[in-house]
Amino acid sequence: KRFENSQKLKLTLKKLDEVSKEITLLDKTMLLTGSELGLITDLENLADKHLITQNLTVSLKEIVKEKRQAGLTNYYLLTFSNEGQFDDQARYLAELEKLPFYLITDSVKWERRKEDKNGKSTIVLSFNSIIYVDPISTKK
Repeated sequence: KRFENSQKLKLTLKKLDEVSKEITLLDKTMLLTGSELGLITDLENLADKHLITQNLTVSLKEIVKEKRQAGLTNYYLLTFSNEGQFDDQARYLAELEKLPFYLITDSVKWERRKEDKNGKSTIVLSFNSIIYVDPISTKK
């Protein structure tokens, strides 16, 4: 009996560790209500780092009741219009994927502008992304 209880305890501790890792991963997919300033700051710093002129709007949206799943009630809609050189835009996007949050983006629009004196074209990168709001944080 003691051996069985010991085995069950070991299994429980192992499962607890696995669940904790999954919860940590899940936490990165959502933003706490009121923590959007940190997200905006991270995005602005990333744009500055890659010489991107970024126009960003952030708005809190409510999910229609009929379309709610997993208790999610709100999300942030982020609308980007970034202007810069192609290489800088590519580096920006690559690093955006590495930030500690999960943005859902359906499509990206690239628009080429006129060439400058050096023969380089400015690229405007436009896209919308969403990040869900932690439903527990909205109830507080």
